[in-house]
Amino acid sequence: MATRLGAFRRRLENAADGRRARAVTQAARRRQILWLLYNPGDANDVANKAIAEAAAKAAGIELKAVGVNTVSDIPQRLTALQGTDFVYAIPSSLLMPALPAIVANTDRLKIPVMTASPQGAEEHLALATVTVSWTKGGHEAGLIAARVLAGDKPADLANYKPSAADLSIVISAKRLKQSGRQLPAALADCNCLVE
Repeated sequence: MATRLGAFRRRLENAADGRRARAVTQAARRRQILWLLYNPGDANDVANKAIAEAAAKAAGIELKAVGVNTVSDIPQRLTALQGTDFVYAIPSSLLMPALPAIVANTDRLKIPVMTASPQGAEEHLALATVTVSWTKGGHEAGLIAARVLAGDKPADLANYKPSAADLSIVISAKRLKQSGRQLPAALADCNCLVE
């Protein structure tokens, strides 16, 4: 199992938008089924879903993607999650504002939620969040803007692709305790636990 998750994690790390899911796969080490919520009407959601599906297939992990078109779809879609290890809500213009509704439903099923929005863990809605540090993203955007102002053509500049060092992890101590999990030893000094 560890080998399959390692392969899954590497595939996600190699995908530009999949880097956020690196820590999700680490937190789900012993899990074989990952559920992914996405909005099929949002191009970014569909792209994130495709990246995750390819990575899961390559690693031999079952990934079940559940399409959510409106907030009112959430309760019905989540009823299929019995026996699921956790739900990952991708960064989505539909899902992030609906995170309280997602959590209300997953709490009844005793399924933890992970997401890419740091506010999810800070507000103790999600067990953990992993995202590119907003400070680092802003810094990189500033560097690109400075190059454009210096005369470089925007079309000639490479897109910023975050590395693992650019990730910011936030873990809800409350949700961690509720889930019966312990903080992995590798994260003991992460300074990422929110009380």
